[in-house]
Amino acid sequence: MLRTADKCLAVSQNRKIDMCDSKVLIWQNQPSWHKDILDVLSDIIDDEVINEFHSVKPEYIVSDDLSWIEDIIFNVKRIEIDLKFELFMRMQKIYSNLQAFHSSSALQVEAYYENGLRKLNVQTKSQFAKEILMNNFSDISDEEVTDAINNTEHETRENRVFFEANEKFLIEHCGHYLHYGSEYQVCVAASLGDVKKTGIDYRQVFKGLGKPTVFICNVPFKYIPTKTLLELSGSIIETIFNKIQDEHFEHPSAGDAFGFYIDRDLESEYIVSHYHPSVIRDPIVK
Repeated sequence: MLRTADKCLAVSQNRKIDMCDSKVLIWQNQPSWHKDILDVLSDIIDDEVINEFHSVKPEYIVSDDLSWIEDIIFNVKRIEIDLKFELFMRMQKIYSNLQAFHSSSALQVEAYYENGLRKLNVQTKSQFAKEILMNNFSDISDEEVTDAINNTEHETRENRVFFEANEKFLIEHCGHYLHYGSEYQVCVAASLGDVKKTGIDYRQVFKGLGKPTVFICNVPFKYIPTKTLLELSGSIIETIFNKIQDEHFEHPSAGDAFGFYIDRDLESEYIVSHYHPSVIRDPIVK
């Protein structure tokens, strides 16, 4: 079933529509999960631990190494704990999906609601890039485009779908996906020649082919790598204690991102809606 433009606009303006299901963790909306997380960890992070946290005042509150709070928990409760892993296990009792955003220069928006978000197929995308480039530039040969394809790294992109949990960061810092589409095809075009030497920016041929589109998705936890969910746990703990330390703390802070990938297609049933941003910074054109 297609989403109408009116419905998509309503969703983009009012995240309460379809977005506040208790099973969906909205990382960028800290108030929506703060109490739930403290409740599920109430036997570990209680008033005694929080009071000790205020007393110790750790110099660094970071997500990658939680020893600053794990040491406090040990000193208060005499238990050793891997807090990332513990939260990773417990939060799945509350949440089954993570709200995240996927950006694209969509040729046909309706196709996403029919086929879902498809992981990168290098062969298919290479052929598409070759056709677009050769149809628009008479000065390049088939051999040159083939060489550019062979010289473009794809191991970290192939068979993956990428997401960002911070919607604002995606639009303000990752506008190339919205303007140009697949990063892989842009890299193929860039491999054709240095614009400073050739005077030609082959990447620009992809700009405007589709419509800049942000898809709002509820990605199942079961699709997300365990490593990513552990990073999510660390980010949540860091945010909670920053908020405990400073009630005016804002999450996400400027430039704060939480990007991740899944190594499978995302079925259309997990695409909640979409919208078309009106203002998008182009990081390629300076």
